Amino acid sequence: MSTGIIAIGKRHKVVFLALGIGMGMSQGITSAQSFEGLGFLTGGTFSTANGISADGSTVAGMAVNPAYTSASKHEATIWTVGGGITGLGTLTGGGESDALAASAKNGVVVGNSSASGSSSEAYRWTSGGGMVGLGFLPNGLTSISSGVSTDGTVVAGYGIVSTTGQDEAWRWTSGGGMIGLGVLPGGGASAAFGMSFDGSVVVGGGSSSLSADQAWRWTSGGGMLGLGLLPGGFTTQANGVSGNGLVVVGYGLNSNSVNEAWRWTSGSGLVALGFVPGLPISSALAASGNGNVIVGWGSNGTSYDAAIWDPLDGMRNLQSVLTAQYGLALSGWTLEEATGVSADGNTIVGYGIDPMGYTEAWLAQIPEPGTLALVLTGLSYLFCLRMLKRK
Repeated sequence: MSTGIIAIGKRHKVVFLALGIGMGMSQGITSAQSFEGLGFLTGGTFSTANGISADGSTVAGMAVNPAYTSASKHEATIWTVGGGITGLGTLTGGGESDALAASAKNGVVVGNSSASGSSSEAYRWTSGGGMVGLGFLPNGLTSISSGVSTDGTVVAGYGIVSTTGQDEAWRWTSGGGMIGLGVLPGGGASAAFGMSFDGSVVVGGGSSSLSADQAWRWTSGGGMLGLGLLPGGFTTQANGVSGNGLVVVGYGLNSNSVNEAWRWTSGSGLVALGFVPGLPISSALAASGNGNVIVGWGSNGTSYDAAIWDPLDGMRNLQSVLTAQYGLALSGWTLEEATGVSADGNTIVGYGIDPMGYTEAWLAQIPEPGTLALVLTGLSYLFCLRMLKRK
């Protein structure tokens, strides 16, 4: 079942309930919204959320583990409902690790860990098998896994190749291992940062004859396709892709040499998303299953605020949306980046400064964007029907 169908089904259900039971729907929406800090590893005071599984059940991240002997003491983590935050350890001989993405099925987490003889090696973690290194490209020196399919069988990432001294994007499967995806025409480097649900679409950025950095979209049938630049712009990078693989999001330098978030489709090409009011810099990091909810950040050059975009409301400050529109209490929090969003657009993760002044991962649960408007429309329609019956 496609994510788009799921989203439409939810909208139909909301309108039906609004028409059928009137004001009773408001209570259901209120109970669906929540916000929570995801905590720390024992003794730690630092955590981040880097991505979320399509079903919203698992958050991949990183936290400081004071028990580690390495200088940075970073350990990959997962967070689950009921299970809280858990450290995933490191590869054998490693000193630190990070988790960047999680699957919705089979409990797979991917990221990178320092390991014996390498500064960084991509891994694939499961609860039954633990952290298993994925190796390197031929003549490779490092590797990082940054995306995983919904069923956990396909992984995407990038790593330095010794013969060129530059990064190359790759795609890994259990049967085929790690295969390099090449570079754009005229380019010398590439890196993958996102993957569609089925693993058939990979997105990222790399050098090309058009620009020092250009976003690209790779498919098994079409290879690596450059997505171009913003009008008058200079560089672009793709950070994420919708679950259906049809919408790519990222950032790029615009005609004013300022980083601006964008959204790409085959029909519209690169379309700038604008900025959070009062913040002249923006970036898009992740998209929902159908690409209609995009999250990222806005900045004034020194500080960052988590951002959310949708077709109806455009780019907004996420913290303001959570407090003003959904009535959530975030006193003492500063949400700095929104790094991941579930397939249905209802669950958003990121990190920020908590009321104690620590950097902490967080998770926000909200009704589907546009749901409140649909409910109000349904109630207005019901009111009109009642008025007509009275005439």
